[in-house]
Amino acid sequence: MKRNYSRCFILIAILIKLSLSSINAQVLQPEPFNLSNGNYLFNEWNSSNPAGTYPSNSLFRVTDGTGSGFADPTLSIPMNYVYTHTYNATSGSRIEGLGVNGISFINISTGISSTDSLLAGRFVGALDLALITTGRDSIKVSWTGRTINPNSREYRIALQYRTSIENDWINIGDEYIRNDTAGHFKLIGPVLLPEECNNQPLVQLRWRYYYVETGIGGTRAKLAVDDILVESSEMNFSDTHIIEMQSGWNTISSYMIPLSLNLNSVFNDILPSINVIKNNEGKILIPQFGLNQIGDWSWQEGLMVNTNQATNLNISGTEIEPQNYSLYLSQGWNLIPYLRNSAMSIEAALAPIVQNIIIVKNSNGKMYNPAFSINTIGNMQPGEGYFIYLSNNCVLTYPGY
Repeated sequence: MKRNYSRCFILIAILIKLSLSSINAQVLQPEPFNLSNGNYLFNEWNSSNPAGTYPSNSLFRVTDGTGSGFADPTLSIPMNYVYTHTYNATSGSRIEGLGVNGISFINISTGISSTDSLLAGRFVGALDLALITTGRDSIKVSWTGRTINPNSREYRIALQYRTSIENDWINIGDEYIRNDTAGHFKLIGPVLLPEECNNQPLVQLRWRYYYVETGIGGTRAKLAVDDILVESSEMNFSDTHIIEMQSGWNTISSYMIPLSLNLNSVFNDILPSINVIKNNEGKILIPQFGLNQIGDWSWQEGLMVNTNQATNLNISGTEIEPQNYSLYLSQGWNLIPYLRNSAMSIEAALAPIVQNIIIVKNSNGKMYNPAFSINTIGNMQPGEGYFIYLSNNCVLTYPGY
C-alpha cells in the first residue's frame, strides 16, 4: 500500500509540474502599452531588480524545454517559458540587468543554474513587448544592440513581430550581429512596422537572442538590447457606422473600432436615450446613475442596449478587416459581434464553427439551428449582435471581402 501511495505522489508531482509549465507558457502575457498614451521607451534595467519582475509591458522568455535539443537555440526553437531567475547571476545561462545599458543575454552549455526545477537547464532568451495600436499608424521601432563580450560562438539578436498570440513570429528590420570588439554597439532603425500592425488591439514585439551555426565553437557571445523606442502617429478617421436602434431592447455590434473606446464616449451623443447597456457577462452601464461596469467598447463582443426612444448610434473610427480579427468563443452562450460591413448568409459567415453551433438567435427572436436545418435569420447584418450557444470552445474568423 505504501508503495502505491508513493507512486501516486510521484505522478501527482509530475502532473503539477507539467501543469505549472503549461500555465507559465500559455497564460503569462505582458500587459500591453497603449500607444495612444505616447511613445514607449525602455532604456534601463538594474541587476538589483527582483527576480520575477520585468520592464513595463514586457516579459523575458526562455526555451520551452531543456537538454541538448534546446542548447544554442536557433530561431526555430520555441521560446515561450517565462524567465523568473535573478538579474545579477554570474554563472549559467542568464539575463543580466546592465543599468543604463539595458539587458544582456548569454547562454552556457548547461543552461540556467537555478534551484527552481521548472526553470533549471533552460536557455535564454527573448524580450517580449506588448502594444495596443488602436487608432495609430506609422509605427516605428528603434533599438540598440550591444556586444558585451564577443567570445567566439556566433549569436545574434533579431527583432520580430506578431499581431496575435496565436500567430508565428516574423522577422523585421536589421539584426544585431555579434561583433569582435567588446563594447561595440549599433543603433537599428527606425524600422517601420507593416500596415497589418496599425490599429490593432494587440501587437507584440520580440527581441530574440539566437545562435547561428558557423562551425566555430567555444563560449557564447554575450549580447545586449537597449534604448527601445516605439513611436506612432494618430490615424485619420473618416468612416462612420450608423446603427439604427428601435425603442426597447436592441442587440448591437460594429465593424468599426471607435477612436475613443470609453463606452460613455461612444454613446455620448445619445446618452439621454439610453436606459441601460448590458454585456454578455451581465455587467451594465446606466447613464442616469453614472454607473459603468463595462468600461470600454470591445470589438470582441456584442451589446444589449435598451433605449427609451428610437435613435441612431454613430460610430466613427477605423474599419475592421474581419479576416484579421478572431473571436475566441466559450462553450455555452456568447453574444457575438458581426464584423463585416455588408450582409452575408449566416451559413457562410459561421461556416468555420458550424460543427459547434447549437443555436443562434437575434434580437427579433429569429434563429439558426444547423442540426435541424432551421434558418429564419437569413443574412447576418452589419450593426447587429447575435446570441450563439456552442457545444465547445472555438475560434471564429469571419471571411474577408
